Amino acid sequence: MAMWKIIQNNYHKNVKHRKAVEKMGWRLAESLAVLRAQINQARPDRDKGWDGTIGDTRHQATHSDHNPDRAGIVHAMDVTHDPSGGFDSYKFADYLREHWDDRLQYVISNGRIANIDVGGGKWREYHGSNRHDHHVHISVRTDDRADRTASWDVAAFFGGAAPAPSAPSPTPAVDPLPLDAVLKLAAESDLARYNWSGRGRAPIGYVKGMAATYAMVLSELKAGNSAAKAMVRVVNDGADVFDHYQPQIRDAGLQTAGASDIDRLRVLWTIMTGLGMRESSGRYCEGRDRSASNTTAETAEAGLFQMSWDGRKASPEIEKLLREYSADEFVSPVNIFAEGVTPRRGDLDNYGSGDGLEFQRLCKERPEFAVMTAAIGLRTLYTHWGPIVRHEAKIVPAAYALYMQIDGGAVVA
Repeated sequence: MAMWKIIQNNYHKNVKHRKAVEKMGWRLAESLAVLRAQINQARPDRDKGWDGTIGDTRHQATHSDHNPDRAGIVHAMDVTHDPSGGFDSYKFADYLREHWDDRLQYVISNGRIANIDVGGGKWREYHGSNRHDHHVHISVRTDDRADRTASWDVAAFFGGAAPAPSAPSPTPAVDPLPLDAVLKLAAESDLARYNWSGRGRAPIGYVKGMAATYAMVLSELKAGNSAAKAMVRVVNDGADVFDHYQPQIRDAGLQTAGASDIDRLRVLWTIMTGLGMRESSGRYCEGRDRSASNTTAETAEAGLFQMSWDGRKASPEIEKLLREYSADEFVSPVNIFAEGVTPRRGDLDNYGSGDGLEFQRLCKERPEFAVMTAAIGLRTLYTHWGPIVRHEAKIVPAAYALYMQIDGGAVVA
């Protein structure tokens, strides 16, 4: 695997806000999610530093569309002003006002506000403390129009760019961040203090290990590694965890359709974090379920995600990884995953022979292998995991926030 180096962090939200968001059950209005996807597809390399949806603590003390309504829906989003990146928010605001969509309530941009219910949508001077010269604020209606998912008529603004997103945006280039910095982020994250229902806090090694493997895969994705690409590709066969978990993804205010590769990877890792807590309580060395009779090389479950060798049918990349890791003599990050975990009697026992036996061994002795294979499997064979089938693996905002810190993604403005 490549060196564990990734992008510098630019996530600066305060701890109180992240905890408040975690406690909320909120999502972005569907119409805004569609518009955001169209913008990101048309301008994949734009700056997202001032992008945002749910409000920070300052917003929470005021009446703001950035705050969830009683149904948990956020009706506003901000999009960064980045003319050099191809997105001039001033001009985009003008375009929205001139091509008013029935879902749109009001727009604020560069010291101006246009509200369809005030003056027929004409520009008026905006007297708020924030001139919105760094981003455009877009609010949609608070009735059922907010969740209408038709594409917005913005193709002309982007010079004929396709109005409806259908594929991930290219993976942006990333700069390296040392592994020790990633581990520090993980140790200090809200995820490290999160209490999982029925499980308590995750072992700190699990939080650090998942962060470290996320960093590793980001590096591999940038390098064009086929296994990493299998984790983020578009899948249309009905067996994708993104499809099965779409209601939960949407309710969390997240998005996979039309999103960038890194956005999709971030959501995948968030789902996996919940799955690992359900399957093994975050214990890298977890042995098979002894209440079951799956003791063959094909069916014996092993490791963080309790995956078995018969799950290899999800993708040829899984068997390819087995060959690579079996021959790989590099030092494993097992010591990272092992922090706070003590193997129990029988945990390290493996069953059967051949590739199935080797798969079990690698899942426990090389936990990054277990993460990689599960990430690939979830995209084309989600039915391999009962907690996924039953929607028991929880999407926790604290996990998403950690991975966003690592990849330097945009956050709530």
